[in-house]
Amino acid sequence: MSLTATATIDAPVETVIRAFADRGFAQYAGDAAGGSLEDFRVDGDPAGAFTVMISRAVDDARIPDMAKAFIGGRLLLTQEEHWSAPAGEGGRTSDVVISFGSVPLKVTGTEQLTPTRDGCTLTVTGDVTSGIPFLGGRIAQMAEPVIGKAVQHQADAVARWIKEH
Repeated sequence: MSLTATATIDAPVETVIRAFADRGFAQYAGDAAGGSLEDFRVDGDPAGAFTVMISRAVDDARIPDMAKAFIGGRLLLTQEEHWSAPAGEGGRTSDVVISFGSVPLKVTGTEQLTPTRDGCTLTVTGDVTSGIPFLGGRIAQMAEPVIGKAVQHQADAVARWIKEH
């Protein structure tokens, strides 16, 4: 199942990138979403190309009933982002992979931070796949709007974080 989600952020790309590479922001965003940060690592200098790995635990209260049978309680979400160095116009691109613990559900795609006059836009495009027999397509379809909301949550959280810090 393909997805596209876009959100506006009232901050320049490089300020957003510095926040995305900050453990404090990852903790802040996870707390705001009702999860708990389990692990956070940055490989490389955010001034150039770098990788961020985030692991969050998600309480089953935030998981759709249909998916709970495959999870059995807490879900460990792992997100890996491989950010490019700044492009000529200042934009950044990331290849992203999100996995969901032992659940055969995966999101692969691209995040794009594009400069605008008033800040930047965050656009996420990708695919949601699930290998759960008989229900995989339905679960992937249910995940798409949740991921769209997560992109908006991320944009809102980073804007608040930047204003507060």
